[in-house]
Amino acid sequence: MKPFAKSLGLLLLTLLLVACGGAGPSATEAAGAGSPAAEASAEPSVPASLCSVQYMPVVEGATWHYEGSSETGPYSWSVLTSEVGDASFTVTQTHDTGGEPLIVTQRWTCSEEGATALEYGGGADASLTYSGLNVTLETLQTTGITIPRNIQPGDSWQQTFEIEGTILSADIESTVQGNITQDYQAIGIESVSTPVGSFDALKLDIVTTFNLQASVMGITVPFNLVSTNTSWLVSDIGWVKTTGSATMEGASGFETTIELQSYNIP
Repeated sequence: MKPFAKSLGLLLLTLLLVACGGAGPSATEAAGAGSPAAEASAEPSVPASLCSVQYMPVVEGATWHYEGSSETGPYSWSVLTSEVGDASFTVTQTHDTGGEPLIVTQRWTCSEEGATALEYGGGADASLTYSGLNVTLETLQTTGITIPRNIQPGDSWQQTFEIEGTILSADIESTVQGNITQDYQAIGIESVSTPVGSFDALKLDIVTTFNLQASVMGITVPFNLVSTNTSWLVSDIGWVKTTGSATMEGASGFETTIELQSYNIP
């Protein structure tokens, strides 16, 4: 069971990175790395619809590109916003895997409180293959909110995903179930530098806790993973940078940095 447990731990760490590619920026097109963008105001904008969220603009056809690095090496992905309606939209992430791209789709809903992701990581079934393992997770229920309409320093909120799924390894299938909780704390406005420019950004501390159990061959194994991240969001642009670390019982942790590289709003 130990090799299986270690591999599953690495897979969960990777799944955590996949889930990082949620909200994206929208404003004007960024020319590329090193090109300064206009400094964004931290003042809240006037909502035009339920999907008008200060730190997560939602525009049909908006695209942006992120790159990250960790002990597992560099990685990158692109994000597309589509199917924008009065109270819902879709986020599609295309991850560069060095081979066949990994594509995950995530449905969002909008309310007076803000925007809420309906699935963890993307899609009714979030699938990922890593080190000979294939995992498929389904979000059964979610409570809370992902990002409030307007955020002030000192605000805090939470979202929890109830999940279940299967893991296939060496023709042995196991089941996994449990919950993933994300706790958000708005720290304040501070200057942050990225490849697309320097901004006055809202600093968020985010703690993601995996409380999962995997059952295989009549044996149940708990998996507890905690990720602590700091993210910076820019009003009318969105998520521009994240730094953080993740640790799991019985496995070494890792650190990661993610930065916005470019974006385009039609």
